Amino acid sequence: MEVLRLLQLVAGLGARVWIFHGLRLLPAVAALTLDWAYAVFWMASDVVLALAVRWLWLRGGGGRAAALLVNSASVFANVLLLLSLWLQGAGFNAQFFFHATRETLVWGYEALAPMFYACWSYWLLLSLWPFLFKGGRAVRRRHFVAVVSAGLALNAPLVSLAWNAFAYAMEQRDVLLVPKPPKQTIDPGPLQSPRNLILVVAEGLEATYGLPEVFGEDATPALTALSKRGARFANMRQVSHTGWTMGAMVAVQCGFPMGPAGNFNSVVGGADLDALVPDAICLGDLLAAHGYRTLYMGGASLRLGGKGAFLAEHGFDERHGLRRLRPRLDDPSYMSALGVHDDSLFAFALDKLAELDGGTPFALALLTLDTHGPFGFPSASCGPNTGEGLTGEGLTGEGLTGEGLTGEGLTGEGLLFAIRCADRLLADFIAEVLRRHPSALVVLLSDHLANFNDLGRPAPPAGLRRLRFTVWGADVAPAVIDRPGTHFDVMPTLMDLLGLDAWTEHNLGASLLRHDSPWFSLASPLSLRVVHSLPGVRLRPGDAVAFDPQGPMMEMDGHRILATGKGLSLRDAIFALEIDAAGEVAGVRAFPDQARTSVPSNGGAAAAFTRWAVGRRIVGVSTNRAFNLEALDGEPAETLFFVGEFGAENFVLAPLHARRTVAWPGAVK
Repeated sequence: MEVLRLLQLVAGLGARVWIFHGLRLLPAVAALTLDWAYAVFWMASDVVLALAVRWLWLRGGGGRAAALLVNSASVFANVLLLLSLWLQGAGFNAQFFFHATRETLVWGYEALAPMFYACWSYWLLLSLWPFLFKGGRAVRRRHFVAVVSAGLALNAPLVSLAWNAFAYAMEQRDVLLVPKPPKQTIDPGPLQSPRNLILVVAEGLEATYGLPEVFGEDATPALTALSKRGARFANMRQVSHTGWTMGAMVAVQCGFPMGPAGNFNSVVGGADLDALVPDAICLGDLLAAHGYRTLYMGGASLRLGGKGAFLAEHGFDERHGLRRLRPRLDDPSYMSALGVHDDSLFAFALDKLAELDGGTPFALALLTLDTHGPFGFPSASCGPNTGEGLTGEGLTGEGLTGEGLTGEGLTGEGLLFAIRCADRLLADFIAEVLRRHPSALVVLLSDHLANFNDLGRPAPPAGLRRLRFTVWGADVAPAVIDRPGTHFDVMPTLMDLLGLDAWTEHNLGASLLRHDSPWFSLASPLSLRVVHSLPGVRLRPGDAVAFDPQGPMMEMDGHRILATGKGLSLRDAIFALEIDAAGEVAGVRAFPDQARTSVPSNGGAAAAFTRWAVGRRIVGVSTNRAFNLEALDGEPAETLFFVGEFGAENFVLAPLHARRTVAWPGAVK
């Protein structure tokens, strides 16, 4: 009888209610092409929530205010979830909230005006729709409570938010605190025959696309062939907080990731990314200080993700985004939903490179768009998806004859076709740049791994997936370099190739031409989540402080803290946290410290540390050979730890051969 009564209630709904339900279901229906299983669940849950809204309205009084609030908020959440699925192929996650800024709102207004107005109009229409409801049959309280509870508990946006929160909580188990480095300085020094740099960052074009075992064939044959002429870094891994464009850009240019504070800062204060990397020296800063003319070109708005603000603060004097590039198009309508197509971008870049020929060295960074999910936005110069290959007014592919790139058609659907198109255009562009600028260093890098849901197929095993990183140049010998690396190692590797030897180790990375990536000296390096601060770390008398030689690492007050010097690993240096009278971290020091000072290593660092440490309450470790020998009365030790007031009776100092635990301050357990 109860089920029959509910069916009668549904059958008695008027046309306005049915239209209301249908309009509310539009986002979930649109998501069928993106993730059908998710969309079916979404539709079912939203039907229940729409019923709850109507029944709240029928209660009158405060129920109507609640109905308006629940309805408006849930419709807004539905629109946001659809945009998240469309733009990144996933529900709410860290990437989504990072981009939830007023700058992104302005970008949507500028670049996606029809969609922008359609979304707001849709939200406003449905938010006011309850005023069209007429009277209806009263609903029993238990039915009402059950429907409202089910609607909220099963609501797809809420489930997505809850899952994101759960995933975040799980990540906290692997959080690794890396203290922010002190302000760094650049000593430019003279460069002998500086080389020009052209850095092409390809949207989501991971190296995995070149594996026949993934697609049944090589989906990027042109780039595979071209990579044989350069140095290919074949073991580049993606680690935490580098899996979206802006996160990857900061990781590549600055050598460390943005922490979770960036998400909050982005939401409440706009994309002020310089606040996330204060006083950092990044790729543009370093090249500009050495006399390079630095330029950036990308088809999307500079507002998107705050990349314009970041680039402006970190050395890129010229920044050409959507606003500057769009007026240069012969056909202003020839654009994708995200911005200027890649074939236009490459043509503009070749024109700019022709202008840059001269005595001043330059660095040009490009960011592509066409391979952005979920569908891809292939350039028209690739022609229709007919298997006829490149047609129209695209680049000609000079210099590629004989590399297996001629007479081949482009096949595939959706994003796969965009990938094959980008393969041709990128290989053609890079070959043309090498022909025109044979002495330049040309680099191709994928910004992050792709979302294989956009390709309608399961992702390959994580062990197979790699980022794309290849370098070409007159004195770059063809090679395959298999050292494991991350985004953090790209900048030091490029500095090595450009002859800036002092920067072959920087923050969390090192040149893969001469060092193993320091990141992989840590336990579980692919899952570690890095935070660049020491929030809430506090020691009370008797609290345990653990020291681990791997890293080396310290654990206190429930946090794991990495000891760092120049680069991620502490090498021939002394690292110390100063603890104030309240037990909180008052400062971080490393000798020689992370700023590149003139303090010599070994004896100089030991003397500088001793002068600083007298009378201070400190916790830390040392890998400095001179200090270790002196502190241990000639006993050799690769690593030692110390805790307490330096020079006082409670000061504990001992070799660190295996994990050790002490009390603050106290004796070794």
